Amino acid sequence: MDKSFALIVEEDRKIAALFQGVLETAGFHTETVSRDPFVFERLFNRQPWLVVLDLPGISGNLILERIR
Repeated sequence: MDKSFALIVEEDRKIAALFQGVLETAGFHTETVSRDPFVFERLFNRQPWLVVLDLPGISGNLILERIR
């Protein structure tokens, strides 16, 4: 797990940009995805330390199961 990596899962580009700015100011490297298949692909390739999640149909519990 990379403690400097945050994954932003958000469909609204303006909200995603807001999260990205705040997290990068806090020292995180960020990546933003907005589609279900890409979320799981990123989780398998690089485990984030922090996930900001706001997508219909994807629960936080499902993301936690995939990360573990």
